[in-house]
Amino acid sequence: MFVDSISPEILSPQELDQHLANGWFRMGQDIFTTNFLKFNGGFYPAVWLRIDLNADEISSTQKKIFKQNKVLKTSIQPFKHSKYKEFLFRKYRKQLKFSPAPSLKDLLYHSHENTNSIFTTYEICVYHETQLIAVGIFDLGDKSAEGISCFYDHTYSKFSLGKYLMYLKMDYCKNLGYDYFYPGYFAPGYPLFDYKLDLRKNALEYFDFSRQEWHSFAEFRSEDTIYAIMDKSLTHLSELMQSYGIKALVKMYDLFDIELNDIFKGRNLFEYPLFLYIPRLNPFHVHLNIIIYNPITRQYQFYICSKAYQLSEDVLASDKDTEDANDPHFKDFILRPERLVYSADTAEEITGVIRTLLDENLLI
Repeated sequence: MFVDSISPEILSPQELDQHLANGWFRMGQDIFTTNFLKFNGGFYPAVWLRIDLNADEISSTQKKIFKQNKVLKTSIQPFKHSKYKEFLFRKYRKQLKFSPAPSLKDLLYHSHENTNSIFTTYEICVYHETQLIAVGIFDLGDKSAEGISCFYDHTYSKFSLGKYLMYLKMDYCKNLGYDYFYPGYFAPGYPLFDYKLDLRKNALEYFDFSRQEWHSFAEFRSEDTIYAIMDKSLTHLSELMQSYGIKALVKMYDLFDIELNDIFKGRNLFEYPLFLYIPRLNPFHVHLNIIIYNPITRQYQFYICSKAYQLSEDVLASDKDTEDANDPHFKDFILRPERLVYSADTAEEITGVIRTLLDENLLI
């Protein structure tokens, strides 16, 4: 529900448009979606963006960059992989503070041998005299386009090549009569992607996952993201339970997106990034007591989950200190929900259920 991917053998332009409109995006030769991101040990909401090209206006920033970059030459054509573009990508990658795909081929194909693509991919090449200094890659749908990558020679950073490529992509698509340009997601609280918010402020929209609707970014509030709602609701529940003497710990589940891995795809694994863990009375039991907050139904839900797979060889399933209050992460086991025990509309109601189960020694 929150994280998913598909691997279509063919993809029509109209189908790409529909996936983009539903908050999905390209990943190699797959289409994926996620509502959550992991960076540097922290979790962030993923908020998908798009630009309404019909409401688009050229900004003063774009005018300034285009005036400055008149000395550069550009060409736009269907993408063609080359060794020099690969070299430029790798050179660009070395200067980054984060780790993108290890190569351009890996980014676009997830394969070093097969370069057949289900996408209609175009490139913008930027030259200083005869030197290729920047490349922007994007996919064309029927009436929409998605921006895949921009990479450049950092020696020419004075030309603002990242923004320049984004503006060139949007202008090209607008001239084709397209309705929307999708630049991917941004992550509130993690500034790496904030540059996307300044590209077309007047035409920027965000995808409201809970309502499955696009809205003007002027209406966006970070506290309304489903991750923020989960965090607030589970923190409140934890505090309420602890006030009654019930040990309940909020955990970040590092493996919420494990089904994006082909090995685990379709195995109905646990996909919530946050959950409330209630320690077992029997530490050797193979099941866990877990409460999540479902932001779609707006309910607390109590699940019995199993440890489906063990990732770390240096822990034993019987004595892993899952309830360690000093470690907010749960990352050594892949979880699978086995049974929904109870759903409640309020924290008070679900707390009452847990208290009753504990009093009657029915909580495993």
